[in-house]
Amino acid sequence: MPRVRSERLTVSSMPFVVFDTNVLIAAFLSNNSDSPVVQLTRMALQNLVTPVVTEDIFNEYVSVSSRPKLNIDPTKRDFFLKVFREKSIEISSQSTGITLPDVDDLPFYEAYKTFQKTGRKTFLVTGNIKDFPVDDKGIVTPRELLDLMVSGGL
Repeated sequence: MPRVRSERLTVSSMPFVVFDTNVLIAAFLSNNSDSPVVQLTRMALQNLVTPVVTEDIFNEYVSVSSRPKLNIDPTKRDFFLKVFREKSIEISSQSTGITLPDVDDLPFYEAYKTFQKTGRKTFLVTGNIKDFPVDDKGIVTPRELLDLMVSGGL
């Protein structure tokens, strides 16, 4: 898979990304440093994408990644989440009035739609596309976002 080269990105082309929790958990659990989820989370730490969070979203990241059954190293997790939060823009989201198949996805969708109103290139990155409105081109998988970035399609 082609990697996104940082010199091809400018401040105006860097996307703002609401990361669904499943993407961060997949990155924590991945043994493949070239997987799209790992590449995107690494890009967030390198200021190549800007994460967008709300307090509730960040608290979910902490809660889910702390589940004992996931067996995520607490030192690595805490360091990652600390840096991830520092790199993020924290917003207060607005209600969209929409109903989603999984109510737990609503905070991510509302944060995405709220930040999208700023006019900046905003994406909701998820491993569960089917849980969101299908007609919204800003809701993408990690691979789709990487492909857009590599192709210059932002």
